Amino acid sequence: SVGDRVWLDSNGNGIQDAGENGINGVTVQLLDASSNVIATATTTGDGNYTFSNLTAGNYSVRVTPPAGLAETYDLDGVATANIATFSLAAGQNRTDVDFGYRYTGSVGDRVWLDSNGNGAQDAGETGINGVTVQLLDSSNNVVGTATTSGDGNYTFNNLAPGTYTVK
Repeated sequence: SVGDRVWLDSNGNGIQDAGENGINGVTVQLLDASSNVIATATTTGDGNYTFSNLTAGNYSVRVTPPAGLAETYDLDGVATANIATFSLAAGQNRTDVDFGYRYTGSVGDRVWLDSNGNGAQDAGETGINGVTVQLLDSSNNVVGTATTSGDGNYTFNNLAPGTYTVK
């Protein structure tokens, strides 16, 4: 058998850290050595999947991640995104064919001194550094905090699709 987990790698480090949840409802396909789909599963539980009763041979697992996610980990590296290739010995049970993903959305811009008060970033109007900027979700919960730097710039990365407010 082969299987394991598709998880949300919140910090993007390619390691299943405590508190990083599995992603349920993801389509996972088992491919033979000729890249033919021989079985399909959907992740359940905490992002888990399994393909059982397999003969020895070379296989690949292909994941179809939800939109807005980028791969951070798979068994044979992320060069072939969403696909991990491996060998299976007779009677072997592989529980190491994991896939990690992080969100790809971002929001950010600039806090600046609007010298003439026209609401537009005009030439010569400088950014304000050291301002605390909060990112709120659709329920007005603070989900991120940043401090402006450079020329008043800030960015929030790895955001899930949704509605946000910047304060």
